Amino acid sequence: LVPALLLVLNDFRRTWHWLRKGVWPAPEEVEPALARSRRQEDEELARGEEVPLPEEIAETGLPPAPSGRVTAGKRARRVRPPSQTRVLAAFRRIPEVEALIEKGNQRAAKGDPSGALTCFLAALLHEPRRAYLHFQVGLLRGQLGDWHGAAASFDRAIEIDPGDTDAREYRAWALLRAHEYQAAANEFSHRLETDPANVLARKGRATALLAMGRTDEAAADLSAALVRSPKNADLYYLRANALRAGKEHEKAVADYDTTLAARPDHAGALLGRGRSFHALGRYEEAIPDFDRALATTPPPAEALLHRGRARIALRRHREALDDLTAFLAESPDRLEVHLLLGACRDALGDPEGAAADYRTYLERFPRSKKRRILQRYIRYHLPESVAE
Repeated sequence: LVPALLLVLNDFRRTWHWLRKGVWPAPEEVEPALARSRRQEDEELARGEEVPLPEEIAETGLPPAPSGRVTAGKRARRVRPPSQTRVLAAFRRIPEVEALIEKGNQRAAKGDPSGALTCFLAALLHEPRRAYLHFQVGLLRGQLGDWHGAAASFDRAIEIDPGDTDAREYRAWALLRAHEYQAAANEFSHRLETDPANVLARKGRATALLAMGRTDEAAADLSAALVRSPKNADLYYLRANALRAGKEHEKAVADYDTTLAARPDHAGALLGRGRSFHALGRYEEAIPDFDRALATTPPPAEALLHRGRARIALRRHREALDDLTAFLAESPDRLEVHLLLGACRDALGDPEGAAADYRTYLERFPRSKKRRILQRYIRYHLPESVAE
């Protein structure tokens, strides 16, 4: 109610100024909050300090996020978001809202999402209740890499225009990318209530359900989507992941086969099929899939780990040791790999090296179920070591 009253009051002030002086007023002449922010800006810029956002933009001054429509499936490029001072400077330099929008669109077309966001935030200072501006801010925040900020902007657009189905759909995808899986699933469900044939919404809900470990529901959603889109390789890939997570590896392999028939260099499908082969004990078939995955660009480091595990199962310990060492160099925080490295070194006749790996593993996982047997191994082969 208060923001609405302020808008009415500001409109009255503009009209009264025009009747008295015959000239349309500048924003700060009728909006006290902007007048205060201008004075504060002048004072703090003189001192070289950061200028806080005025009241009108404080609600939307969240950090930045990408959107499917802006990025068009490309990896989001991390760009520094605009500073508060830049937003206020744009507001002062370009007083016309439509001019700010045009400038923002031009900068977005030139690949400058930070500059475009500056223009749209400045436009929001003029028209804070315009849903279109909040929607565009959400898209640009998405492009800049802050999905939480994007979801908040789409929320604001929906609050102003509850019938904006685009904002609802993009909000769902932003929540999904922000790892707010339950909220994303709820939003996709809302969309499916009004449009049951929406394949993208069903795919989005399945992705959220899969992330929450609800594999049966995710597989059911993807099967329903495949009825509508039977040649969609991405849907087969996601369903294969759901089936593999549910330990239905034979069915998962069939879906991975379908995905790879359409997209032979799909690294995720190669890695997933290799893991299903491994779970089925088909190690010789798993290794070529991991090889092919590592030949893609960029190669998934996880393929080194899983190829190493398959080689251990085949007692090819020297090759496994090379794979696991390379994986640890790529992912030094994955200290659980030291357990596998220790097994390789032990099989290759290097008990001291194995004991050192086991000690590193226990330092990271002191409550491991294998703690006691590993401690005995360490004491025997590294008598000078104190293993707790």
